[in-house]
Amino acid sequence: YYWVHRLLEWTDGTYRGELTGRWLRVWKGDDRDLYASFASAPAGSGDFRSTGLGIEQAFELGGRLTFQPLEFRGVFGLGYAFQLGDGTTVHRGTLDVRIPF
Repeated sequence: YYWVHRLLEWTDGTYRGELTGRWLRVWKGDDRDLYASFASAPAGSGDFRSTGLGIEQAFELGGRLTFQPLEFRGVFGLGYAFQLGDGTTVHRGTLDVRIPF
């Protein structure tokens, strides 16, 4: 038991779990095109267009776990979310490390 305790000693701390759910809906206007240009582009080089996914409604579900070790001010976080809607699926994962100075 002594060696297991010494090996897992860093797991002492505060854990926080979160679950989120959202329903996303476009109520007015379906134009998702963005027109942009580069700030230092030469004169006469036109704009370019970026088209969005065009999802009118979707559902997003996600989860997150954060951990702050005992006697340490840093926080570590791991999250995942997925979005389903209008025939598309989007996955997003995040990893955070916050260490204050």
